[in-house]
Amino acid sequence: MGYWKEVREVLGKGVHLAAEGIKEGAEGVKGGAESVFEKTKDSMALAKLNKDLKSMQEEYQETIAEFGDDIYDLYTKKKDVYEVESVKSLAAKVSEKEKECKRLETEIKNFDKKS
Repeated sequence: MGYWKEVREVLGKGVHLAAEGIKEGAEGVKGGAESVFEKTKDSMALAKLNKDLKSMQEEYQETIAEFGDDIYDLYTKKKDVYEVESVKSLAAKVSEKEKECKRLETEIKNFDKKS
């Protein structure tokens, strides 16, 4: 075998090994990028849940304040609070907001366990 033929074979093997290394490195980078993407996606989902919970808690507090104001007004006027429709609807609204807050809290706890 001639010298230049041997050089060509050695270079060919080197190029082939380098291409395999690049391919393996690219697959590793791709896997790492996918992992980072999934973690980022999970972090964003958790942040959204926390934001939704905070927002719902604020709505809950506003509804309770409104409910308290109505009850106080009715009490000072010596009216039966159980007969007024606005009190019934506000009580239902408070209950609904409370359930939504609990649902979001449970979802956040389950999300934390999953991570």
